[in-house]
Amino acid sequence: MKLNALTACLEIDKKEPNKKLKYRLRPPSDLKRLLSARLAANASRRGLQDQVRTWIVTDNATIAQMEKVLVPAPSNAMYMRELRNARKIGAIDFGNKKAIAMYDSELLSTPGVDEETLKDFWEVKTQYDQPETLKWVRTLGAKSFAEWYDQTAEGPTTTRLGQLIEGLCGWGDEGVMAVAELLVAEELDPHRAVVSKIPDANRIAGRLAWPCEPKLAEAIVRAIEKNSLPGAQFALLNADKSLSAALKASLAKIK
Repeated sequence: MKLNALTACLEIDKKEPNKKLKYRLRPPSDLKRLLSARLAANASRRGLQDQVRTWIVTDNATIAQMEKVLVPAPSNAMYMRELRNARKIGAIDFGNKKAIAMYDSELLSTPGVDEETLKDFWEVKTQYDQPETLKWVRTLGAKSFAEWYDQTAEGPTTTRLGQLIEGLCGWGDEGVMAVAELLVAEELDPHRAVVSKIPDANRIAGRLAWPCEPKLAEAIVRAIEKNSLPGAQFALLNADKSLSAALKASLAKIK
């Protein structure tokens, strides 16, 4: 009996199927594989995204692993969408460190990802991966965004940077500090004109309205200063009394 069927590889590290071998059909060994297969069966179109989701479910495969074996490789946006789809069906176990590794911080700078997918990605980073995310922002974030600015339209890239800033500002003082450090990074100097117009960048100015550690206060003022953020006047008028005279003077000079 011959049967034509759409299939997906269940183990990313195995060699490609050999057409000389015989295969036996059997039910999925666990529920999450079945649920993933049903997503493919009920979809209006089928294709590469089904293989991407399958390896997320079966192997906790990162996008870097998939780029080595899939031709064509999945886009960042496709990979992030399938992470969301796999999470929606309960197929990702965050008790496994490999699962968290799939949420690579480098994906945070990807333009063109729909709002729901990005929201889901941020929820995971917030719950399970804040320390690593903050480290990435401080060391590689500016470089990553600068590379996207160099190759992609300003609009999508600037929107994504604004969303990153908004997300980080929700993480308390550590997040605000990471934003301040990102905004003064020299990698973004060629794009300073557009960075200065990001509305979310002004969120850090509001942090000066209540007692603030001197190191954080200075980082915020330097970020406002380097980008000529319009929030400078708000920060000055609403600054907590603990803000130093020198930093207030710096804010007063920003036009």
